[in-house]
Amino acid sequence: MAQYKSWPPLLVPTLSTALNVGIAIGGYTATVGFAVPGTPGPAAAFWFDRFLIPGFVTVSSLGVFTLGSGLWASHRSKQKSESRWALLGFAFTVGHFMFGKAVIAFWERMQANPHRAQPELAGWLTMHMTRTCLTDITAFLCFLSGLLEQISP
Repeated sequence: MAQYKSWPPLLVPTLSTALNVGIAIGGYTATVGFAVPGTPGPAAAFWFDRFLIPGFVTVSSLGVFTLGSGLWASHRSKQKSESRWALLGFAFTVGHFMFGKAVIAFWERMQANPHRAQPELAGWLTMHMTRTCLTDITAFLCFLSGLLEQISP
């Protein structure tokens, strides 16, 4: 284990990514009821319209913080393997933002036709959980692996 003067560099991106995963799961939990068939489309559109902007701001802020702290950790890590874990976590965090165009497309379709919003919201939830599993959880596991290397004796 390399000794650090303060906290291990991968602690910050590990915590911010864990928070982002929690928010993603919370977003699913808060939205899944509106994706049930039979939910009026305008209700689903209204919910998503009010949910998207605060969620976007929160997740984007955390994502930018994770990107910065992950890059910082890759440079501050004393072992090459720790730095690689940090860069992998960074790459998967970048991957999260690659879904942005799809999110905006779902939102625009819901706004354009609120009566068809329920199936659009169901599609968004599928994409949201796919993105969470492929990018957010994977980034967290990368940062965590590097952190465990940093703190293990």
